[in-house]
Amino acid sequence: MKKFLLTASMLMMGVVATFAQKWEVGQEITNEIGWGNLSFENSPMDFWKVEASGSPTTTGGAFEAYDNDKVDLYQYVKLPAGMYKVVCQGYYRGGSSGSDNPTAALEAGQCAYNWSNRDNWVDNAFLSVYNGVYNEDKGTFIPNHQFKTPLMPRLFEGQTAQIFDEGSEHPDNWNKSDYFYTDLGCYGPTSFPGSCAWFQAGKYMPYEDDDAKYNTVTFFLTEDGYVKVGVVKNTKINQDSFFATNFKMYYMGEAGEAAALLALQDDVEALYEQLVDLIGEADASALRDASLALYKKVSEFALTKGLILADTKFEFGKIDGKLVVADEMF
Repeated sequence: MKKFLLTASMLMMGVVATFAQKWEVGQEITNEIGWGNLSFENSPMDFWKVEASGSPTTTGGAFEAYDNDKVDLYQYVKLPAGMYKVVCQGYYRGGSSGSDNPTAALEAGQCAYNWSNRDNWVDNAFLSVYNGVYNEDKGTFIPNHQFKTPLMPRLFEGQTAQIFDEGSEHPDNWNKSDYFYTDLGCYGPTSFPGSCAWFQAGKYMPYEDDDAKYNTVTFFLTEDGYVKVGVVKNTKINQDSFFATNFKMYYMGEAGEAAALLALQDDVEALYEQLVDLIGEADASALRDASLALYKKVSEFALTKGLILADTKFEFGKIDGKLVVADEMF
């Protein structure tokens, strides 16, 4: 459903007219909206604001937050109404920083910091955009809706090939850039200069497939206003850290019906999360799958009769632990 909504919204946005500013759909607008220091090459924190425990690294090619309880890295950006996309390069590393054996880390009660242990992975740092109301005189921002996607796991599949060897010219020792994780049989960056080298090599770019979405977030404004753009991490997991750099923004068309679809998607996901909290993941998933299967079957039949099934509801219960429909349908 998530993929369908996003695909539908992209199709709608492809046929809308451009803004008065003559931005084309899909056009990068990073340099036209007052954003700055997006690769952290300038003086520390030019343009940026940060609220964090500890002392993040804020210059030299990337922003790094290590072993912080909470981090909020952001800029305020003023935009005309419309749909937009923000992307960055970056990764999140959860768990202990000192072990190259994620299995042992798990047995010690630590969070797995690699993507191979998918069942134990925790998304904990997010590329984030809030729309809301910004008071220019007071410098205060009242957030409305948050759009977010997680930063890519550091040892995410497809990112772990060796990029340097002993003969490579690199300002830092090559093995600080390409550390070999024996438990996984793959490479990954371990230092600040090493991570920057991986970014320069085109690693940890925005990514999206049927199962995962990292380092890219789509958002909308229904009227001209400000957004708060950056990276947030609200909890600490065993000396975790994240890197972020090379932020960019793209104009994706008028808001309109596409914004309504995106908002509906967020509402559906939020309601599902509430259901999980109430009854657990297994029962929530079973209810969702059964509801969608019933609706799909009957709505397809209705179409053959020239009818569109626009709304319905189901009531479920359990008999001897088995999920059953408990009332009339359709």
